[in-house]
Amino acid sequence: MLLISAIREFTSFCATEKGLSNKTINAYRTDLNQFLSFTHTFDAELHVHNLDKEIILSYLSSISDIYKPQSITRKYASIRALFNYIEYEDIISHNPIRKIRFQVRKPRTLPRDIPSHEVHKLLTHLYDRLHSHTPPSSAYYNYIRDICAIELLYSTGIRVSELSHARRADIDLQQGFIRVLGKGQRERVIPICCAQVVDILQIYDSHAASACNDRTWFLLNRSGRRLSEQSIRNIVSKHCRSAGIDQHVTPHMFRHACATQLLRNGMDIRGIQAVLGHSSITTTQIYTHFCPLTQRQSIELCHPRRAIPAHL
Repeated sequence: MLLISAIREFTSFCATEKGLSNKTINAYRTDLNQFLSFTHTFDAELHVHNLDKEIILSYLSSISDIYKPQSITRKYASIRALFNYIEYEDIISHNPIRKIRFQVRKPRTLPRDIPSHEVHKLLTHLYDRLHSHTPPSSAYYNYIRDICAIELLYSTGIRVSELSHARRADIDLQQGFIRVLGKGQRERVIPICCAQVVDILQIYDSHAASACNDRTWFLLNRSGRRLSEQSIRNIVSKHCRSAGIDQHVTPHMFRHACATQLLRNGMDIRGIQAVLGHSSITTTQIYTHFCPLTQRQSIELCHPRRAIPAHL
């Protein structure tokens, strides 16, 4: 089988059998087509059974000075997934990936967040602007929707894609929680533990229900369709500039800010993992480096030596 055919079959399998998102499939396709272009230097019509570990390592070496470690790791993971698939389908009897020990040393970088005083400044600005308008003006309801988007990002720590795809049925405004379908189709339920946030969500929900008869999504654009991820990014950027916040703020920074504040306020790291929807606790543990004082305070509070009287 030609490599190009194997890539086509693999991405089709990911869509139909594994049910992966379009974003994940497109990432696979981009990475593997880049690998395909590299193999053309060896053979324009290379068969998968002729691929060996030297070709794969040569490719990884060729991109090592171009991409960041995280991108290189992802591209290697895409190649590994492809070869594991064609081995499982008995298209090849020898999997060259099994003889490769490849690891990129990633520099430890702390996630960028938005300080709590800046969030306070932003929300104060938004609510002030909201109160300067009256219903049923479109500006009034646009501010309510934008406030709902930012409040949910900060209060629940959800990803921008999760917020954009939140359905009306996923949000229980009586009990105060949101059901989120995250990466890997993993579902989690996050409480909305702030009465003011629930109140503004209810006001927006009542307006959206009257403005759109056949409503699926919670956040809507002016045409009654789902508010896109890019629209949410634009909303965040626009209102941060308007509020006089100098730093460039993205929706993901509210996710980091939520996790940081939860940790600083004493929440267990496993609880934060559940809120954020991380599959591995190691992903969540980066916040312990973000808040070293909180970690020290927790150790001091629970330290076994505290139970033993001093002898000096």
